Amino acid sequence: MLKLRDWQEKLKGKVVEALRSKKVVLLNAPTGSGKTLFSLLVGFELFDRVIAAVKTHNEFFPYYREAKRLGRRFSFLVGKPNACLFASKDVDSEDIKCGLCPFRRSVEIEAQLPPAEFLSQLKERGGNEGFCPYYTLQDSLSKAEVVAITYPYLLVPWYRASIDVPLEESLVVIDEAHNLDRAADLTERVLSQRSLEGALREVSSQEARSILESIRKSLQGLINQGEKYVRVTNVSLVSQDELQVLADELEDLREKMIKERRIRRLHLGSVVKFLVATRSPDYVIYSAEGKLIARSFAPLSEFKEIVEKAGGLLLMSGTLPPKNYLTKVLDFGGKDVVEFNAEKYVRLRSYEAFDCYLAIDVTSKYELRETMASKYASYLLKIYYSAKSHVLAVFPSYEYMNAITSKLKIPTYVESEESPVESLAKLNERTLICAVSRGKLTEGIELVDEEGRSRISDVAVVGIPYPPVDDLTEDFSNRAGIPLHDFLRINAWIAVRQAVGRAIRGPEDRANLWLLDRRFEEIWWRKSLNCLNPRRVRL
Repeated sequence: MLKLRDWQEKLKGKVVEALRSKKVVLLNAPTGSGKTLFSLLVGFELFDRVIAAVKTHNEFFPYYREAKRLGRRFSFLVGKPNACLFASKDVDSEDIKCGLCPFRRSVEIEAQLPPAEFLSQLKERGGNEGFCPYYTLQDSLSKAEVVAITYPYLLVPWYRASIDVPLEESLVVIDEAHNLDRAADLTERVLSQRSLEGALREVSSQEARSILESIRKSLQGLINQGEKYVRVTNVSLVSQDELQVLADELEDLREKMIKERRIRRLHLGSVVKFLVATRSPDYVIYSAEGKLIARSFAPLSEFKEIVEKAGGLLLMSGTLPPKNYLTKVLDFGGKDVVEFNAEKYVRLRSYEAFDCYLAIDVTSKYELRETMASKYASYLLKIYYSAKSHVLAVFPSYEYMNAITSKLKIPTYVESEESPVESLAKLNERTLICAVSRGKLTEGIELVDEEGRSRISDVAVVGIPYPPVDDLTEDFSNRAGIPLHDFLRINAWIAVRQAVGRAIRGPEDRANLWLLDRRFEEIWWRKSLNCLNPRRVRL
């Protein structure tokens, strides 16, 4: 007999009734509280299938584990680059011409192993037997009772259309739903000097080279090297005929790669997709960090299609933003939205798992950052030498992180775009893990020992991690009708809570939380972080 936790017992009936009444459910429950199992239990009260959308492949495993525990058939789907027998993982899905592949067939399977292990064996078997792991996984979804997919397969219409699983007959669960305000990232298009140089090496015709050289010269006058996004208007880099020349070259390259059974990343593909985006009214063009970035807010406004199609919809996280924030950011199509907080209902106080320290002599306010860098380095040294295990330090930006860590002479692991999350598991000696607010290390890691206890003993929040005030954040807050101050504060709150969650992975974990900015003294911050009476410290 499956024994439920107190909060699960008390909330299960309420959530089932809300879903039965066709309401959208928001569930806020802390890390390690059992919300994955809970979502399956309430789902199977009403439906024969649960579809779980998660941010990363690592998050498939809890759904596999709980499906097996309940005796339910499980399957999952990864992107083409991860499943293709001939592609590197950095390939764009659109660069894989499946129609020309001789392995374009599927076989019947059932995932009886953890997803990562099963995928590895499936690819080996596919290579030996001549079938496609991607289409095999895709076809397996229709027979599964628990389906795990990543966000694009739910939030991006053309990806969603590729899976043959009816949302109408399922409970759709969106896990780590605090990320939904970033759904626009999924359709982002980027143009950089690096991608243009790569594309120049890939094309064969002189005409295509001339077009790319012209784009490269034009780009120099449009790009902004700073971290802040600056809106760029009237971007017209090529004519329709010139775009067609590049698109034809791209198609030839894609066909050549699949015939050679060696599919690599195509820089030309990035260039063409960006140029196509500039012709769409859905996209706004910005410049930052030496690149042009095309952003569309369509995934947010089109969210109502998921709300309307899903048999039931459950959004859950340990750091779910307030209901009035989510209902402004996402289009719920007029449906009733009801919120449940496990901590409130059953006094499941995750905040009792950490001791709070507040530094009253530092701040990361932009105009003071340069003078404060040395002081922040001293704080991190103090925390590192007093810590029992690894220390996670969270910074507001890469630039400030690098300025501070350059002053440290202790073992560090510094996040970058290339840093593999998997290498963290190999850390043995005590290390200062340096991460950027709402980056992959603050949201995508679980550093635990063999017994499932966290190996992070201290979390240091280096300044309040407000998003930069730039054209992108202003456009977002204006579109959602959220005051800019509220938008910045909610995003910073999510970042801090997510950082704390890296250290609290289960009911037996305890950690120190260091709030290294005197602005955390504000009552809103102390109340929102449940640090009403922190220990105030200074160097």
